[in-house]
Amino acid sequence: MQQKIHKILFLFLLLMAGGAAYADGADKCGCRMQREEPGTPPPHHGGKGCKFDFEQFRKDLTKHISTRAGFTAKEAQAFFPLFFEMKAKQRSYMRKTVRAYRRVEKEDLKEKECQKILREVESLEKKKNEMERTYMQRLEKAVGAKKLMKALNADHEFGRKMFHNMAGRKH
Repeated sequence: MQQKIHKILFLFLLLMAGGAAYADGADKCGCRMQREEPGTPPPHHGGKGCKFDFEQFRKDLTKHISTRAGFTAKEAQAFFPLFFEMKAKQRSYMRKTVRAYRRVEKEDLKEKECQKILREVESLEKKKNEMERTYMQRLEKAVGAKKLMKALNADHEFGRKMFHNMAGRKH
């Protein structure tokens, strides 16, 4: 259970950190972020003035997934609203989980209170898993299992590229 929680936190931090690394062109922070190839996140070299452009991120992610999964226009139209809806709900569950962990860190809670929070986290994890299962079934109906797996792999690949660019490594 503890290892699963650490994985969840790592993924959340990866998603949150990815947002800080993504910006548009030569932007407000003065860094020149040229895309190595279309559809990949640009390398990032820091700067406090950088702002995350969520719409550009979604466009790039959509293009990357569509290309890698080989979606038709009709499939993409069916897939992406569900996909981004699922991602929003995942972020919501992750925020609630992180808030629970932070509460334990900030406050000097007793054992009983920590047990209660731990049960809350377990409950959130179960609800999140059920939500993901439901969305996976709906996404599979929309594009089929093979294209869904390609799309999920492309999403993961895009996130890893963003993380490596943020970390300053070139892949």
